[in-house]
Amino acid sequence: MSKVTVIGCGLMGSAVSRALLQAGHAVTVWNRSSERAEALAKDGAVVAPSVEAAVEASPVVVNVVIDTITMQQVLSTAAESGGLSDRLLVNLSTSTPAQAREAGSWAHSHGARYLDGKIPGYPDAIGAPGFGLYISGSPDAWEEAAPLLRNLGDATALVGEDIGAAAVFDLTSLIAYVPALAAVQEAFAFAVANGVRPVDFLKANSGMAAILDHHIAESARQLAESDFSTQEATVAIYVGSNQLMRAALAEIGHRGAMSEAAASLFSSAEAAGHEQSAPAIIAQILSKES
Repeated sequence: MSKVTVIGCGLMGSAVSRALLQAGHAVTVWNRSSERAEALAKDGAVVAPSVEAAVEASPVVVNVVIDTITMQQVLSTAAESGGLSDRLLVNLSTSTPAQAREAGSWAHSHGARYLDGKIPGYPDAIGAPGFGLYISGSPDAWEEAAPLLRNLGDATALVGEDIGAAAVFDLTSLIAYVPALAAVQEAFAFAVANGVRPVDFLKANSGMAAILDHHIAESARQLAESDFSTQEATVAIYVGSNQLMRAALAEIGHRGAMSEAAASLFSSAEAAGHEQSAPAIIAQILSKES
């Protein structure tokens, strides 16, 4: 049994705490509103009376408050009193890559070893077979923390030594996922407005996700090889498709915000002379602009 402290007992922090308790660890918890921390006592957690006491209780501190900026605020008094010295701080809060790197520097300045981690799923995924967290930081710190963190997901892995790497992996997923989910809502609204139930649409288009998976993998390959030739749909084809989509959405009085955004990207690639290239050329163009 090893000792670990979890800071933050919201939905995700509670799931993390329970997974560690079920794995046999001695878990101390602390939350700004004590009721959430006390709810974990019946599962075997020790509720710390203060954040300073929580940090002092364990050699490993796992942070699961809402974001990295809040983590630094919450842990500031413990840090200033030397409480983080010689602790391993594992931050599982959301952040940008730059915020993660800054948090790593802040932790190191207070004597802590630091790993940044991101959870690419919902609380019910914690501990599920095949699930994994993105972790970044020192390989030595990872080796120390890996047995503990793999209780949260057996596929948890170190994705890079750069402290910001886990945030890059996490945000790459979000930047793809969130607009895609919004586009699905836009598409379903179009279907409903034309008298088609989304459930009926899905029955007739069960292979749509597989097609998208294929194009995602193909785009990654083309970027790796810098080869944007295609025997499938070109940028010019997608420009035409976007024009059709926007005309159809206009018929039902919708501006089509997601379709408009896609049209802008494809039209920019066409204007740059890439009308016969695969869609992955857009990522190449955007990366050169950054």
